[in-house]
Amino acid sequence: MESMLGVIGSVAIVGWVVVPAMALLLLYGVIRVAVARGLRDHQLWMEKNRPDDLLSSVDAI
Repeated sequence: MESMLGVIGSVAIVGWVVVPAMALLLLYGVIRVAVARGLRDHQLWMEKNRPDDLLSSVDAI
């Protein structure tokens, strides 16, 4: 009986470690994909809305 409680306890400890670790990895993956897509979309937007030359957006003094 005591060995059964030891097994249940060790499984519970592993569950307390593995489940949050998996949740953090999933969250990391979601954030990584969102940032990568945002950067890609921003780069495409910048290329599409690029000024004719670099000085056209600077006001003449």
